[in-house]
Amino acid sequence: MIEEPIKRYWEVEAPLEVTWKASVQALVEKGVMISILNKDNNLMVLEETLEGGAFKRITAERGFFYSGLARVTLLFTEKSKEKTGININTALQGFTGRYYLYVTSNGKLEKDYFLLISNNLPIRKVYKWLEEDKGEAKEGDIEEKEGGEKKSQ
Repeated sequence: MIEEPIKRYWEVEAPLEVTWKASVQALVEKGVMISILNKDNNLMVLEETLEGGAFKRITAERGFFYSGLARVTLLFTEKSKEKTGININTALQGFTGRYYLYVTSNGKLEKDYFLLISNNLPIRKVYKWLEEDKGEAKEGDIEEKEGGEKKSQ
């Protein structure tokens, strides 16, 4: 079945408020049904209906499913002013054509949701070389050329 434990927790380099807003935006754009949106507790619960092949891709069990329902719980925790933790848990229910069965996630759905959220966060680029040298001219950096023109060294 599953060789390694499923990763259900990630951290992102963004404040909690920014992560929350980016998550809501990404989920609405994806078109999943958000059943609980509790900002006070930083909790979201959503449901996504998947066709057979897509559902089979996210399950650890072997078998044939006509369709499936994924219930996903997202819990956001503030680690620091610039870091947020994201817990992603899933409950999967597949339809075989005759029965509904609860099945085990193989971790792909959790990772897909993390990537969806993290790719929707604003990009914050840091260039160390810009921070080290502010580009200020120092005395002696400029010398005069013939004819009175100034030239940078």
